[in-house]
Amino acid sequence: MTHIEYAQALRQIATWYAEHLDAPLPGSSIDVWAGDVNLPALIQMLGDVEKSYTTDHAWFTRRFGKMRLQFVAPRAAGGDVV
Repeated sequence: MTHIEYAQALRQIATWYAEHLDAPLPGSSIDVWAGDVNLPALIQMLGDVEKSYTTDHAWFTRRFGKMRLQFVAPRAAGGDVV
């Protein structure tokens, strides 16, 4: 699936939900594995990003209204990623 196809599918889902107000909602976040991406470039694309860390992973979150788009990446051995 391309980025354009993904965006179109999300718009179709949003339209469907707007037309079916009694349908159950999915969770409030979209989680994406970002293990092999250029993290500084991703963080720049996200703009207003929240960063959080666990022992093994770094989380980069951008909020869109009440939804969260979250990217998770492995932490570098012995330190944080960006």
